Amino acid sequence: MTALEGTVKVLRHDNGLVEILDAPPLIRIALELIQLRDPVTMKVSGKHITVAGQVVYEVTGWEPFSSTLVAKLVEDRRA
Repeated sequence: MTALEGTVKVLRHDNGLVEILDAPPLIRIALELIQLRDPVTMKVSGKHITVAGQVVYEVTGWEPFSSTLVAKLVEDRRA
């Protein structure tokens, strides 16, 4: 999942499982990416964006000039 700042690196296995390889502490994510999200990979609920059920980001701000959300990593469920 490419964001404008920071990249959540995701690997989709042939069996359909999604693995998070890297989750930076801060991302800036374009609204277009939220609209086009793959529901298996990304879920949005209130202020939280969950990626592959493994990492959770909380939206902390909005940048109107670039139409991006600023989000910080609040939970990492990877083993």
